[in-house]
Amino acid sequence: MSNSEEALQSSAASSSVLHVDENGKHRQSQRKVMRKSAPFTTSERLTHIPSGKPVLLKLPSGHLKSVVLQAAAEGGVRGGDDLISLGKFGVFRGSEIVGLPFGHSFEIVGGDKGGPSRLNANGGVLGKRKAGDEEKDLLDQSEEDVRDGSAGPTFGTEPVEGGGAKGRQGKASKEAGLPTPGQLRVVIEAPGAEAIEETDATNELYADGDPDSAYAQTAQLLTTIDISALKDAGVDGKTIIQQATEGNINFAQKTAFSQAKYRKRKESKHMRIFTPLAPTPSIIAAHNAERSAEKMRGLREDSIAQMLSFANVAAGGRYLIVDGVGGALTGSVLERLGGEGRVLVIGDNESPPAFESLAQLNLEEEHLSILRSLHWAATEIGWEPQSEIDVHATHKPAGKPVNDRDRQRLRKRQGQHEEYQETRQELLDGDWDGLLAACPYETISVLQRLIPHLGGSASIAVHSPFVQPLIEASARLRYIPELINVLITEPCLREYQVLPGRTHPQMIQSSTAGYVLS
Repeated sequence: MSNSEEALQSSAASSSVLHVDENGKHRQSQRKVMRKSAPFTTSERLTHIPSGKPVLLKLPSGHLKSVVLQAAAEGGVRGGDDLISLGKFGVFRGSEIVGLPFGHSFEIVGGDKGGPSRLNANGGVLGKRKAGDEEKDLLDQSEEDVRDGSAGPTFGTEPVEGGGAKGRQGKASKEAGLPTPGQLRVVIEAPGAEAIEETDATNELYADGDPDSAYAQTAQLLTTIDISALKDAGVDGKTIIQQATEGNINFAQKTAFSQAKYRKRKESKHMRIFTPLAPTPSIIAAHNAERSAEKMRGLREDSIAQMLSFANVAAGGRYLIVDGVGGALTGSVLERLGGEGRVLVIGDNESPPAFESLAQLNLEEEHLSILRSLHWAATEIGWEPQSEIDVHATHKPAGKPVNDRDRQRLRKRQGQHEEYQETRQELLDGDWDGLLAACPYETISVLQRLIPHLGGSASIAVHSPFVQPLIEASARLRYIPELINVLITEPCLREYQVLPGRTHPQMIQSSTAGYVLS
């Protein structure tokens, strides 16, 4: 480390903030002590697909699916633990993409279709196939398409010598009663990204706007039965879309932009392409909002970004959080801090809350080490902790001496009690840098309980799906002389389609992301 870097780190460690309490006494901020004791760390985002951790897959339909990929077992012997089912889009082995960088798209070639009845909680395949299911092994039929090299390198099955029809994975899967996984190949060019040259064609000469009309039923020469037969024969999605386009008698009469929309609709149905995405707070928030908007209370990724900005969340800060959105807000703050500072979550549980979003973010242990939690009752000045007799007990109620197992459990209980008391004392010492809240509690009650613990120049950011609670809280906060610049804002995010010659805002998107009081 250079002299300038040492001087910069030394000056940052020696900075302190003075706070005047109700009695007029000065007390030094704890930031100086924390920065001296905490080692200097660097935060890095996850860049490669991990094993045994949640990963989000973007499906052709645009939806996100959370799965846990498992690396291949030692010796190359693989069962059904690493099989990942994407429903109608097929089944693949997750071990084939573990360790690869994020950002690549993969196409499933051949193999069986998955089903929700054969999935476990991690998105993997469970159990045997239902009786009567046709045992398929389509790896040989898609082998020629994979070898042509037009879609990039191939991962997966190696053909058996002299067999030519069945791969080792397909044979092993059939013998185990599991669905046959397809091969994976990297997609070099994303579908729908080509430029469009406008022609003189119009949409006036065809009338298939009504899908129930007799004309619309006869416009497509390729029937559903024909498409199912092509899929059963191992034909890839690109070929199916091409045949569907050639079989539509109205396709040539459409404008170039209508033709592009037609292809895009067919791609979402027949292309078996997925893209692993890095678990960032914005992607996790979008996934949770798509899966359960009520659980997220209208909190969108742009709302979280606005709250982090209003609360001045930065590495080394100390923040109070009231999280009622499954840990999306807490995880975003932890990711921003990068393991430096303190995050104290206030909630209804005496034990640390089990936030689902924290597991999806795959945060490192250094990031999670700064997280603490307290019960709402412990925030009161007159709260009395658990009896010391219960914590330091050394004998059972019957008077029998405790064994080593009980003694170890009591030591753990005592350690948890001491850590809880230290966390509570840290809250009561005050001088916190900010307060962030997104919860179903009454806004003004949360602020009245926690504002006294904030330090000078601290920031507040409270989210609510309804504006009325924030208006009432804002009206009461304006009478507090210590608070300035009380504002209510509404986040606005408009998604645009950006393609050559057809850039425009999306027609269907969420109308609001709630409101933020700062």
